[in-house]
Amino acid sequence: MLGGIFNANIGKRIFIAAIVPIVGIALFAAYIVSAEVQRYSSLSQLHTLASVSPKISAVVNELQGERGVSATYLSSGGSGVWSRRLEEQFASTDAVLTEILPFMQEFPAASYGVQVEERLTAALAEFEKLESFRKRTQTARTTIEATAEYYTQTIRQLLDIASLVSSLADDAEIKSQSIAYMSLLEIKERAGLERAMGAKGYGAKAFDSLTHTEFVTLIGQQDSYMEVFRAYGSPEAVAFYDETVVGTQVDDVEYWRDIAVEAGYDMLYDEITDIQWYDGITAKINLITQVEDYVSKELLATADGALSSAWMALLVTLATSIGSLIVAGVACYVVGRSITKPLATLQDVMGDVADGAFDVQISGADRRDEIGDMARAVEVFRDQGAEAERLKGEQQLAEKRAAEEKRESLNKMADDLESSIGQMIDGLTASSTELESTARSMSELAGTTNEEAISVSNTSTGATQNVETVASAATQLSNAISEVTEQISLSAALTEESRAASEQTDVQMKNLSEAANRIGSVMELIQEIAEQTNLLALNATIEAARAGEAGKGFAVVASEVKDLANQTAKATGEISDHVNRVQEETKTAAEAMTGIANKIGEINQVTSAVSAAVEEQSSATQEISRSAEETAEMNRNVSSSVDTVRTAAEQTGTAADQVLSSAEELSKTAEGLRKQVGDFVSSIRAA
Repeated sequence: MLGGIFNANIGKRIFIAAIVPIVGIALFAAYIVSAEVQRYSSLSQLHTLASVSPKISAVVNELQGERGVSATYLSSGGSGVWSRRLEEQFASTDAVLTEILPFMQEFPAASYGVQVEERLTAALAEFEKLESFRKRTQTARTTIEATAEYYTQTIRQLLDIASLVSSLADDAEIKSQSIAYMSLLEIKERAGLERAMGAKGYGAKAFDSLTHTEFVTLIGQQDSYMEVFRAYGSPEAVAFYDETVVGTQVDDVEYWRDIAVEAGYDMLYDEITDIQWYDGITAKINLITQVEDYVSKELLATADGALSSAWMALLVTLATSIGSLIVAGVACYVVGRSITKPLATLQDVMGDVADGAFDVQISGADRRDEIGDMARAVEVFRDQGAEAERLKGEQQLAEKRAAEEKRESLNKMADDLESSIGQMIDGLTASSTELESTARSMSELAGTTNEEAISVSNTSTGATQNVETVASAATQLSNAISEVTEQISLSAALTEESRAASEQTDVQMKNLSEAANRIGSVMELIQEIAEQTNLLALNATIEAARAGEAGKGFAVVASEVKDLANQTAKATGEISDHVNRVQEETKTAAEAMTGIANKIGEINQVTSAVSAAVEEQSSATQEISRSAEETAEMNRNVSSSVDTVRTAAEQTGTAADQVLSSAEELSKTAEGLRKQVGDFVSSIRAA
């Protein structure tokens, strides 16, 4: 694959080099755009859920009211006012469900994840039980707890759907506002349950333990969610809450709360009825609903802004990515064309120059880049080609002139040849006559020379044998002297090693003597210590004797110490004697080693003198051997030369006879040559 790329033309290679970073930019841009698309899609889903939340809140609000009325209806035994209110609440809930339930049934929950789908499916399943629970409530065939559990479970499914806004939100502001919004929904839910528990207690004129505990717990939970709302809600939303959830009805609810909490399980005042409580807290819940609507609109506006920002970011990212790809593509195309087009032009020019068109114009020579260098190189190539063409023409003209001059020269040479050859033939004829006479004289002289050469050869052969015998003896003597020289050199080396070893031994003996001296000093110190120890032991014995019976044990120890001191002194004396003998022997050995070293030095000097003399004798012997060999070689050369002379004399006699015969033939040939030269000269002139 790489071979195919490297063998491709420059345009394709530039394209390959450019397409790699462009593809990288495209992939990076696709990644960025994909991230923005994902963010926009997530915000779009979040916006949809945020827009659905008010509808869910409306249903929850009605179900909370229906739960409160149903619980109060059951606790009051189905009195007339609660029966009417129950019918009115059913109608209000049905109106909201008629509007919102189809939307919830057609809502594409699957596209928002498994959690949304499961919770919406569970809520819709609970709605199918609504009519059954209503009938059982109206006929008092259910309990307050069962009714509250059904409505609470259904409301919880819906609230869980709304709570997904905060879990799906990536934007900090949306997450904070959604948490604040869910806090209000949870406050309303606890307030609705508080309404049911309070209506039950005030309706019965007393709270049982379970109802009272639940009542107090719900108040605490509302306070906790209120802290969350104030922590995450916007300053405007918190201010709106403080401005909205105020008034006589809110104060009454707080007052009635305090009465119920302080009363515990005791009887309540007769003037506070369940209707008063229900209407008062319902009014407070409605005020909270106004704040809920405000926060819902605020959340939706924030989601709209985030969605618009995400859409704008997506467009900007997409435009930037496409623009970057276009700019990169155009830049690569422009740069590539700025390279390939001049190269194509240079390619055409080089083809024209190769075909011999040396007058072609070359563009781009003024460029400062590599293409300019190539253009200038092509200019040099073109100029050199033109110069070569000019030189070729001049060479052809010179060859034509040379041919004419050659023809003239041949004619002149023919004339000169005819004249000179004629003279030579005349001289040759005369010389052949003289050659015959000379050949006869040479033949006679060769016979005489041959006889003398035989005599000299015999004498030279004997001298050569004698000289070779002398050279052989000199060579054997030289070899023997060389062997003696090697043995003397080996002896000198061994003598030098012995001298070095004796010097080292001398040093070691001196070191040993010094060590023995130090040991002697130590022994003297030990001797002094032993004497002092003996003296101390004697003093201890005297003191023990003075002590009487109490010093007997100490006297025994002192006696033993004294014995040890005496033994130490005795042993130290013996060691000192041995050390003294070692010192004397060491001194004697050192003196002996010094004498040995001196003798070895004398031997080394004698050996060196003998070695020098042997080397001189070896040189003289080698010179004699070389001279004898040279003399033998010279005699052999003389003998060879004599043989050569003898052979040459024989050959000279034979040659003289041949010369005589050839001289006779030469005279005949000269006449034939004269005729042939005349014919040759005639042919040259005719050329």
